[in-house]
Amino acid sequence: MLRLPACLPLILMATLPATGLAGDLDGHAAHQHGVAQLTLVLEKNTVQIGLESPADNIVGFEHAPAKPGEKAAVAAALSTLRRPTLFGLNAEAACGKARTQAGNPFDASGNAAHRDFDVNHVFECSQPTRLNRLDASPLFKAFPRLQSLKVDYALPGGQGSVTLTAASPNAMLVR
Repeated sequence: MLRLPACLPLILMATLPATGLAGDLDGHAAHQHGVAQLTLVLEKNTVQIGLESPADNIVGFEHAPAKPGEKAAVAAALSTLRRPTLFGLNAEAACGKARTQAGNPFDASGNAAHRDFDVNHVFECSQPTRLNRLDASPLFKAFPRLQSLKVDYALPGGQGSVTLTAASPNAMLVR
C-alpha cells in the first residue's frame, strides 16, 4: 500500500483554490453564506474530515447569541455537528468514529461579523482502500440553510474536488 506523507493535509490545503480556504486581505477565511467547505483526507487507516461553514448556514445568524433561543440553537448545532453520522462513508470501508473537535465560533475572538463553525471528525477504517463514497445528505437535512458543499479530497490514489447540494448530496471519491 502507498504510504502518504504526514504533511499531506497541509499540502492539500495549500493547493486548494482561492475560493476555498484561502484567506482574504484582513486574514479571515473566505466566507459565503449558503456555501460550506469540506476537506477529506485518507492517510493509512485514518480519515480526517474537516468542515468549515459560516454560522449563518448552521444557526441562521452570526451575531453573538443573546437570547435564550439563540443560545439553545448554538448548543443544538454543536451537538449535531459532533455526530459521527453527519457524513456517510461507504460501509465497505468499515470506518468507525474515533474523535471529533467542534468549536463554538461565538466563544472565540475574531471577526464578529463573520463567524464560522469549524468541525473536525477523525474516523479509523479497517478497509481504507475501499473508501470511495461520501454521503452528505445528513448534513443538508440537519442544516437546510446550507445550499452547497465544496468537497476537496485526497486519497492514496489521487485527489479531487466536487460540489454537492441537497438535491445531489453524494460524491464518488475517485482515485
